[in-house]
Amino acid sequence: MRALWPSMKHRLGPPHHRTVVWEGYLQPTPESPRYFIRVTYGPYTLPKVFVLSPKLRTDAPHVYPKDRSLCLYWPEEWRWSDGESIADTIMGWAALWLYYYEVWTATGEWMGPESPHATGTPKSPAVAA
Repeated sequence: MRALWPSMKHRLGPPHHRTVVWEGYLQPTPESPRYFIRVTYGPYTLPKVFVLSPKLRTDAPHVYPKDRSLCLYWPEEWRWSDGESIADTIMGWAALWLYYYEVWTATGEWMGPESPHATGTPKSPAVAA
């Protein structure tokens, strides 16, 4: 992680210090704000990305309502496995998500790829939704 994303620092987190927590700054474009994010990953879980600051709008699309983590991909299209690299996949997708979020705040339209959701009609499927 540090080789590709030097601002990210890690620590062990609960439960039982088996979860890895990375925190640091992510800036999708030179004109973008620097977002302070947290990435968590532990045994038998999927990686999760949270934007700690600046705070996301409460009506932001493509966030999970329960914990406000970013929805980066559709599990029907791509499955996380222990052999994947968070630095190579999740971090890039988080940067793209933030870029599309900025476009959405300016235009009101999510210009990034989207995947089907339970309550809507299917849209063009994408890995990083």
